[in-house]
Amino acid sequence: MPGTRTRTWSVPTSPRNPYKLADEIRLLLDHGFVGAPWNPPAQVRFSQLLREAAFYRGEVHSADPAFAARDRINRAPRTFGFVRLRRRGPLEITPAGHALLAGEGIHDLFLHQLLKWQYPSPNHDKAVYEELFRIRPFLEILRLVRDLDGLSKAELALFGVPLIDHRDYDAARDGILSFRQAYARISGTRPRKEYVAKRAMDLFLIYYLDDIAVGRVGRREARGAPATAESMLRRKIDNARDYADAAIRYFRATGLFTVTARASRLDVLPERRHEADAILTTFQRDPVRFEDEEGFYSWLGDPTQPTLPSDDKVTLEAQIRLLYQTLPHPAQKLFALDLEQRLAGRGPVELKRDYVDLVARAAEEAIRQQRRALAGQDVVDEIVDMFQRIRNADAEIIDRPLFFEWNTWRALAMLDDGDVRHNFTVDQTGQPLSPAPGRGGDIECTYRECHILVEVTLTAGQTQYMREGEPVNRHVGLLQARLVDAGDNRPVYGLFIAPTINPTVLAHFWQLHLHPRPTAEFRGHVRVIPVALDDFIAMLEVARPRQPIQAADVARFCAAVSDLAQRSTDERAWYTAIRDLARSWLDRDVAA
Repeated sequence: MPGTRTRTWSVPTSPRNPYKLADEIRLLLDHGFVGAPWNPPAQVRFSQLLREAAFYRGEVHSADPAFAARDRINRAPRTFGFVRLRRRGPLEITPAGHALLAGEGIHDLFLHQLLKWQYPSPNHDKAVYEELFRIRPFLEILRLVRDLDGLSKAELALFGVPLIDHRDYDAARDGILSFRQAYARISGTRPRKEYVAKRAMDLFLIYYLDDIAVGRVGRREARGAPATAESMLRRKIDNARDYADAAIRYFRATGLFTVTARASRLDVLPERRHEADAILTTFQRDPVRFEDEEGFYSWLGDPTQPTLPSDDKVTLEAQIRLLYQTLPHPAQKLFALDLEQRLAGRGPVELKRDYVDLVARAAEEAIRQQRRALAGQDVVDEIVDMFQRIRNADAEIIDRPLFFEWNTWRALAMLDDGDVRHNFTVDQTGQPLSPAPGRGGDIECTYRECHILVEVTLTAGQTQYMREGEPVNRHVGLLQARLVDAGDNRPVYGLFIAPTINPTVLAHFWQLHLHPRPTAEFRGHVRVIPVALDDFIAMLEVARPRQPIQAADVARFCAAVSDLAQRSTDERAWYTAIRDLARSWLDRDVAA
């Protein structure tokens, strides 16, 4: 049965976090793959290195061990010009790839590379691309964002990802406006989901009507059943949603974008709007044509191409002035007593560094303001609402795992009087930008009586406690060892939060509490407390009328959970006791 012709552009979905690309490309450099053939034996060897790498969260399938290598190198690094894979030649890391490894000016680097992403190209040279595509996706999505004051993930999936010819731009824009108006008239989570699902089927039926008419409906389904038009459309819709999700993460890596109200819309940062508009008026909408492949790959791999509006001194100065004005006076003084004097005589390279410095200061100030707001008003309803949206897989949330980390930090910062530090990064507006890196926890809390390392996950399987290839208990143990070696003997606990706790994971954590002897590597017993999201929400509700909560209350809860493990007959009895305690944890008689 003939396969369908693609009617969407795509964004590599692994790794979903663009900041992980450097780790994977570094493996190529450090282990002798550069300058050698990228053939199946090399791919199998690279897959094994991936499996052993602490940062890798994927799987290496025994039936096709080379697939993981192709998935990580042939897609994002190749698509965005960080790696060159010749048909009959050695693997190369391009100058753009080396710039990524150097780690300076990453946002500008991603902006350069995404602006060169186009269909058709020597990277996308199948007949279908030459016949149907005429698009530079980043450019046209940026145009939609500016024209429509932001773009939701659903709008991007249903109208942006299928925009494969820029001459159809007006139809896509008008379709989003119509969709937005109809969506606003619907109330209730379920009716809205049903509307989006029906609209998706209607739209993708139109997109693939020609293929359906001639029987091009794709691969066979499970157990060899013939593919149907409906199954093909559902698969295409799922793919488009995945591409939209990945696109938002890569687009935000350019430093141009933030997310707006209720984590539901992608928009351009205020001080970058002039630059975004300049990009839209400067760059041609048609894909760039080259006389030969070498010309294209030389351009694609050049981290200085194309020239950006922000390479211009006047544009950079305007961005710095706008961002500077958003800071309170003390933060302004720390950056420059006299802004104009600091800007005078500085070239574009120095000004870009100044802008990066100012972004970091603005992000720090935004977090301070969030902390003050969390301490000074009742925000439980807002935090609980976000948790419920995350638990219910609200499709409007731009990046559920990232906002799960962020919202958990907000809850702990509101709840506790300790030092609550997040390891995810934020942009200059205080919105989360990228998740916590591997090899550590998402959030670290320091209290007078104890330390808590917090990890959250949306996964539900038996390995949900594994993060970046390492288990939660190892992260807790390593933190405990560092603290003990530094002379800090306060108890250390892990807090593991997920929508549901897998029974196997629950049993594992219970056994940790019962371990008869301390470990030398971790300098003692390792204790991890599993808490389902509903139970964590219950803890917030209990705390609402009794704020401010003291650090002693938090330490008492952790100690009580550990004691309950010793007194419980099995892990299920322990978990029931934890759930009961979550609803009475501020009753000192109960928690004692």
